[in-house]
Amino acid sequence: MITEVIMPKLGQTMEDGTIIEWLKEEGEPVKRGDLLFTVESDKAVLEVESTARGFLRKILVPAGQPVPVLTVVALITRQADEDISSYGQAAAPAAAPQAAEAEEPAAPAPEAAAQEAEKPASRVIASPRARRVAREKKIDLSLVTGSGTGGRITEQDVLDYAAAQPKATPVAIKTAAALGVDLASVTGTGAGGRITKADVEAAAPAPPPPEAVPVAAPAIETVPLSGMRRIIAERMAASHSTTARVTLIT
Repeated sequence: MITEVIMPKLGQTMEDGTIIEWLKEEGEPVKRGDLLFTVESDKAVLEVESTARGFLRKILVPAGQPVPVLTVVALITRQADEDISSYGQAAAPAAAPQAAEAEEPAAPAPEAAAQEAEKPASRVIASPRARRVAREKKIDLSLVTGSGTGGRITEQDVLDYAAAQPKATPVAIKTAAALGVDLASVTGTGAGGRITKADVEAAAPAPPPPEAVPVAAPAIETVPLSGMRRIIAERMAASHSTTARVTLIT
């Protein structure tokens, strides 16, 4: 026979309690009236007695953990070797289907899968000579518009794209890519209007001012209130928010 030990309601305003210390250990024999544990309520620290005799088989709530009143905190059995494995398994089958349903992966939406399947693979269609010229002039073929059949990029398309680009030195091109500068907006001062590295650096936006180094805040440790201190704080806050604050001087 299993006897449940519950968190008693030691006052009308008590909603939960904290076990301060267990006075008996698991497996230890107990008699009716033996002190089992001490509990801190909203007003005092009190001792809780055993209501049954037998053996303290299982402590369900360790010391220091607050729990609501009428919560089962321990189990007492008549025999020292009585089986308690079946305790608490009645609600397990009901929760099992919910857990299985939560673990089942959601199937992808049919419309989303169809859209992914219909997306064509991005591939640049260009003639071999166009690819050779693009490699020589270091041109990204994805930026060139093809005029051939089906949008095919020809050698002339690559040459026209290269002629339309502003004249710049190789170093200027690399600098513009690193600084994010559009060469079309840069005026070249080199020979024949050629854009140099200095032109790109002059056209680059000014770097943002350095951010102020944040000052490390002092370490703060937050300790939750418990027991009577928590109740005192709750009562003071309730009084401050519900009581009219009036000062009368006669």
